[in-house]
Amino acid sequence: MALTLGLHLAFVLLGVLLLRLTGRQVRPVPLLLGFGVIVVYWVASISGLSLQAILAPQFHWNWLGKVFAIGATFIVLALLPGIAGRDIGLTWQQKPGSVRPAMIMIAAICAFDWVQTIIDAQAADLSIGRLLFQGLMPGLDEELVFRGVVLALFTQAFGEGPLVFGARFGIAEVTITLLFGAAHGLHVSHGIPVLDAETFLVTGLIGAGLMWIRQRTGSLVMPILAHNLQNFGESFF
Repeated sequence: MALTLGLHLAFVLLGVLLLRLTGRQVRPVPLLLGFGVIVVYWVASISGLSLQAILAPQFHWNWLGKVFAIGATFIVLALLPGIAGRDIGLTWQQKPGSVRPAMIMIAAICAFDWVQTIIDAQAADLSIGRLLFQGLMPGLDEELVFRGVVLALFTQAFGEGPLVFGARFGIAEVTITLLFGAAHGLHVSHGIPVLDAETFLVTGLIGAGLMWIRQRTGSLVMPILAHNLQNFGESFF
């Protein structure tokens, strides 16, 4: 995991170097803090999974890891200066006129993902454990981290992006989207980088859609619902 995170950080720093060569300013402190949040997230998630394997080996899904990751993220948030809950999207309020386009994007994300699942011919899994986990957990921690805390920090690092169909989408959003894809499709195995191109691309595109929803609505509510609905639906195909 350390080598994988190091690889991801190396690509981010390479991108920063290219930006600096074009004359664009990047604030290093929030950038490194943002990546640090991702490191804390993975450490908490893996620690929770390891503990669950000891305390409750009958559970096949990473329940405790998700709980640990959410708790660790809130602890980090409390320690970060100048970032409040609303800054990371912790609000029920949606931007005016954003709900309908967000619903359309949610439908597009689900359709894209479920068709991809059918094409990959994955066996349906309607076990209670899977349905409960996928319907409740994935969006809670991943959205809170990637499109919540890390987005707030990377926006400080890179600045706000331009409006794309009513949502801010610039360097910060693109960087997080690539990191989200890399978290699922790029890792180091036995010292060798391994890229699952299909997973990286599919997850990246879904992550871009979730990011657009987050920025369009100004809240994490719809991205969390979309993320969990998408994962929940995969169980039926």
